[in-house]
Amino acid sequence: MTSAECMHHDHRHWASDLSMWRDDVQLWQDACNSATNELQRLQQRLQEHHQALAGHVDQLDTHQGNFMQHEHTVVDQCRNSRESVSSSEHAVSEHADEAALHQRIRDTHEQLKKRHHTLMAHLKMLKATLDAELSS
Repeated sequence: MTSAECMHHDHRHWASDLSMWRDDVQLWQDACNSATNELQRLQQRLQEHHQALAGHVDQLDTHQGNFMQHEHTVVDQCRNSRESVSSSEHAVSEHADEAALHQRIRDTHEQLKKRHHTLMAHLKMLKATLDAELSS
C-alpha cells in the first residue's frame, strides 16, 4: 500500500470514527436534556416533600394546642367537684378521640421520617456521584 493509499485509508477510518462519535454525543445530549427535565421534576417533588413537612409541623402544633386545652379542662373539672358525671364522661370520650388522633399523627410522623431519610440518602449519593464524576 502506498503512502497516499495509507493516508486515504486513515482519513476514511477517521471520518467513520467522527460520525460515530457525533452520534454518541447526540445520544448523550438527549440523555442530558432528559435528565435535566427529570431533575426539575424531582426538584418539584422535593419541594412538595418540604411542604408536607411544614404541614406536619402545623398538625403537631394543632394537636398540642388541642390536648393542652383538654388538659386544662380536665384540671378544672378535677378542681371543681360540682361538675356533672356527663361532663366527665364527655372528657373521657374526648380523650379517646385524642388518643386515636395521636396514634394517627404518630403513624404519619413515622412515614414522613422514613420517606425523608430515604430521600436524603438517595440525594446524598447522587450528589456524591455527580461531584466525583464531574470534578475530574
